[in-house]
Amino acid sequence: MPTFLLLTALCYLFSSGAWASPPNAISTIEHIRDAIVTVQGKAIRIAENQPNAVGMYETNGAGVIVDPTGLIVTNTHVIYETQWITVTLEDGTSYPATLVQVSPFYDVSVIRISAGQPLHAVEFANPDEMTLGEKVITIGHSPLLLKTISGGTITAIGVKNNDPSKTPQFLELNINHYEGDSGGPVFDENGYFLGLISAKRSSVNRASFAIPAEMIRQMLTALAEGRANAP
Repeated sequence: MPTFLLLTALCYLFSSGAWASPPNAISTIEHIRDAIVTVQGKAIRIAENQPNAVGMYETNGAGVIVDPTGLIVTNTHVIYETQWITVTLEDGTSYPATLVQVSPFYDVSVIRISAGQPLHAVEFANPDEMTLGEKVITIGHSPLLLKTISGGTITAIGVKNNDPSKTPQFLELNINHYEGDSGGPVFDENGYFLGLISAKRSSVNRASFAIPAEMIRQMLTALAEGRANAP
């Protein structure tokens, strides 16, 4: 994003009161944006009731680098039933990706690229410090708000009654979700990874759902340990 656009977006957010900036706001955003990627899926599809009509089906969304070796998480629905996955980094370079893991319970998939060098990965927030009303940041990935910085708060934290660990199962945010924003990360004021945007709350403006980063961390831990019971 050009510097003047970045500053314009920040000035708008700060003046509107949507997000009170920490002292290192600009450096925080510059630090985390390298970990956000574009994820594109493609598949050859035959049109229904038209066996001779074959076309290319495309999906687009965002993803976030969670390990310097090239592990990336995105929403499953971004790459669902696609045959080829391509990841484009912040600097514009693109790499083919392979599917590593799909969560059976959450709209999260892990994919991998081989960039030939360590990549900038996000740092996970401490789940015990997450609170209602906490201020959050997202960077838009839809064509409408591409790379636009948005601020909001956590308005709900969903926890299952029968879960003794009380691990959050979902977050509700007062941030708009547009087509193309799926798979985009949510950060706290200091740039730590809080969750992954998944869906919009239907018929409600400025209300989106996100998968908590702690659920993604558990999935990655299970994957590293070779366990099949990932969240």
